[in-house]
Amino acid sequence: FCVHYTPVFLLGCCPIAEKVKKVRSRDHSSTFECWHMGDETRLVYSSSVFPCLRARFWVRGQTAIIQEVLQKLGAAIETKQLVKTYKTRSGQVNVVDGIDLHVEEGEIFGFLGPNGSGKTTVIRMITGLLSITRGSARVMGVDVAGAPASLRAEIGYLPGVLSLPKNRTVREYLEFIASMRRVDAVPRALELCEQLGLSPDARISSLSKGTRQKVGVVQAFMHRPRVLILDEPTSGLDPLVQRQFESILAGARDDGAAVLLSSHVMHEVEELASRVAILDKGRL
Repeated sequence: FCVHYTPVFLLGCCPIAEKVKKVRSRDHSSTFECWHMGDETRLVYSSSVFPCLRARFWVRGQTAIIQEVLQKLGAAIETKQLVKTYKTRSGQVNVVDGIDLHVEEGEIFGFLGPNGSGKTTVIRMITGLLSITRGSARVMGVDVAGAPASLRAEIGYLPGVLSLPKNRTVREYLEFIASMRRVDAVPRALELCEQLGLSPDARISSLSKGTRQKVGVVQAFMHRPRVLILDEPTSGLDPLVQRQFESILAGARDDGAAVLLSSHVMHEVEELASRVAILDKGRL
């Protein structure tokens, strides 16, 4: 990261400022924070590899340019003029029509809309499960159209319709998912199972709809992804488990994850989301 201004290190007390942006490196080893006050911007750099290193400097003027750069760095999920077209007997129909989304790290972004508005179609295009007709979608700066398999390990995805193998136990399924992602996430998965009241030794074929949804929540969160894409995540969960889910989600946000949350539970979105987009007939 480079800014073409001479840094001025500030000693002593700092004036009150508003935090504008927090950006983490891919391996979470370093953090850039942007604080804004008047026509000045304070950039704070810290490193977990060298905890004693914490650089602070003020840059006067042109703060809009710096914030724009940080905004681009912090775009964990970004779509530009996203379009999905289907052919029908009467002609072509845009079920998603020119969607621009920007979800930052450390943010829960609410995604609302009536049934059939196109929310799931947008989500499936962002995750690379559905081809894009026009426009683009990026996750962690990578175009999903040609995304490498390694990007999958950065994403936690919970689909609206969850399909699980019935002939496995919960533990076997979670171990399989961890091996596919090539991460050691089983200990974390077992912690989440305990938090949600889910037995790892239960056979999936014997689970109720709400309990299977718990399995979906665990597989989405267990590898501590940088991006969470959740389509109706609390569907089928009882109120007590919903509270546990909200706690887990808030913890992921506090750890710097970007969350795209599609939900019909208004109080859930109101409590957790910092920004909301409403989709209707394929348009924001």
